[in-house]
Amino acid sequence: MLDPARRLRTEVSTDEVEALNHNLKTWAVAQKDAAVRFLGDPKFEETIDGKTGELVFTSPWITYRVAADPAESEEIARQYREFCDWHIQLNARLHPGYKQTFARLIVNEALEKRKAVPREVHLTIKSKVPFQKTTARSEHQLIRRLLPSDRDRVAQTDEFMAIFQPVAFEQYQRKLEP
Repeated sequence: MLDPARRLRTEVSTDEVEALNHNLKTWAVAQKDAAVRFLGDPKFEETIDGKTGELVFTSPWITYRVAADPAESEEIARQYREFCDWHIQLNARLHPGYKQTFARLIVNEALEKRKAVPREVHLTIKSKVPFQKTTARSEHQLIRRLLPSDRDRVAQTDEFMAIFQPVAFEQYQRKLEP
């Protein structure tokens, strides 16, 4: 990972990411609070909205609505899921307290089974406070070729890897905190 503002770089292994997520899941499912247990082992009612065609994942705590498009191939759907799964798991490492990791893994799996990729995702998180909720919306665009600007960013990344100061992940993370 690179932090251009601070000119730092660090690495975190996939083994570390997997271990953290295993520990988070183990901890969450052992809690007394049903909402916390859900976060460690989420279960959704999965439906398709008859009017919009969106995939809907409903639970008492989290709801996802996903507008998806067919992937061009089974391989693209698999690669998309693999990238998203690692990204969401890394997010839990980068942002302690991030809670939707295991729920999003279920959504990603369902999309791959349908050989689909998301176009738009709506997430609603219900609060313990009555009638309070948080919503987020993301748009996704799958572009199969690297643009010249993408190639420039890859080249710049190589340069940054050579000149940025390497630091331990914990130090990198501390420097990210406000």
